[in-house]
Amino acid sequence: MLTGKPVTYVTNDLTIMVPKDNPAHITSLADLGKPSVRLAMPNPEFDGVVRQIKATLAKSGGDVLVKSVYEDKVASGATILTHIHHRQTPLFLMQGLADAGMTWTSEAIFQEPLAARAQQPTKLPVIGFLGATTPSAQAQWTGALVQRLRDLGWIEGRSVTIEYKWGEGRSEFYPKIVAEFVRSKVDIIVVPGGATLAAKQATSVIPIVFTAATDPVGSGMVASLARPGGNVTGSSIQAPDLVGKRLEFLREVSPSLHRLGIMTDVSYSAAVEEMRELLEITNKLGIEADTLAIRQAEDIAPAFRDLCLSVQWTASLVSGPDFGIRIERQTACHFDAC
Repeated sequence: MLTGKPVTYVTNDLTIMVPKDNPAHITSLADLGKPSVRLAMPNPEFDGVVRQIKATLAKSGGDVLVKSVYEDKVASGATILTHIHHRQTPLFLMQGLADAGMTWTSEAIFQEPLAARAQQPTKLPVIGFLGATTPSAQAQWTGALVQRLRDLGWIEGRSVTIEYKWGEGRSEFYPKIVAEFVRSKVDIIVVPGGATLAAKQATSVIPIVFTAATDPVGSGMVASLARPGGNVTGSSIQAPDLVGKRLEFLREVSPSLHRLGIMTDVSYSAAVEEMRELLEITNKLGIEADTLAIRQAEDIAPAFRDLCLSVQWTASLVSGPDFGIRIERQTACHFDAC
């Protein structure tokens, strides 16, 4: 191995990179400490350039500026940190996630032509989102989806479009809605578990993600949990395993329980399987069970009326894993005193 005096063969400078036209009006390092300025910064956990960045910030504004950029604003979300490489800083700026970021000057020069092309109008990828109920009922879910997409660099309206459609608790609407997504050529379809088979029948090309399914393998949604196969994947909640526990909780609330009403959407195979398991458990425990089979939201009120007219019961009602039943809670409560 040859040895000798080290010789510098290349140098680089740090720079502040901003989007075109500098919309946040960044003019100095001190501006990076402002709470209103969103930053994209290299991650101190693995990126060596952070040492130079912190030293530069300290020279400009002392430890206060360093703490503001890398602690206070990280905690508030005003500073987002790269999670792969410092080259993500220019990417986050191009995606509109930040107003400024520090990086090597060579990176800024390299990314400038790419940024110019990225700012040209392009068609945004489209997520077709089928909600089982209504916008208000699923506001928490959609909010979590939008936030997680943002965390990953996908901003609704800037870098991705979400097309929402709502089943309003009616599983019979699912085939029509997914067919509309296929015709409009969305890039991915997100569906509740009960709509997965309808989506699978509508397309074998567009990726399908189900949000939660009781038994995706048994229902024919996927080939296996480890290797779903095809264009379908999602989250299995394995609800049948919890049927016994739910009934146990119900008996704790109502120790005198001797008769149980089980409402199930019989068009949803996972719900039928859960009802079958629940009937086996109630039979072993000596609890008399009445089943209310429904296929659409309009079936719920008549099912309650028939039950109230046919039996004298001081029992409880358990619904299967179907949003069409859950959205009709007011109907259930109305007939609860019958």
